[in-house]
Amino acid sequence: MRKPTANNEFESSRTTFRPSSEIRIFFIVLTGVVAGLLVWCSISLEPGEWWLPYACLGMLFAIPFIYPRVIIIAVEGIESRALLGSVKRIRWENVSALEYKAGDRDFAALDKNGLKIVHTLFHVDGNLFQRLVRERTRLPTKVILRGFWKRRKVDLPHSARK
Repeated sequence: MRKPTANNEFESSRTTFRPSSEIRIFFIVLTGVVAGLLVWCSISLEPGEWWLPYACLGMLFAIPFIYPRVIIIAVEGIESRALLGSVKRIRWENVSALEYKAGDRDFAALDKNGLKIVHTLFHVDGNLFQRLVRERTRLPTKVILRGFWKRRKVDLPHSARK
């Protein structure tokens, strides 16, 4: 399997983790296919298929909501931005726990108020994100291992690099 193209950006005070280029291309193609299906359904509409263009329009409007968020690590904390502009922020001093799901390879930073920012497989360079967050917070990471019947949780203490 080919490794995703690294496209995280380094600035002097922030690191940006965008969705991988393969995911972005997939969403562009998906938008084109759904828009083409909408046009085709509108042109070749039969009386019993009146609902089909509305279903395509609903899928077209849902695409921006399922697009992965852009994650930014800055001096003051972690920020997650959606395609439509909503922003979630966790300041470093408010990070209460770190979780890593070994089966899904998702790394999450949790806030004291229950806010959660997750770095998924759709983003590039998960190891760098995990290392930067662990260095800034110095919290133990809760590793969740999937089992056949139940999950196991193991606490991984923070170890300072030399």
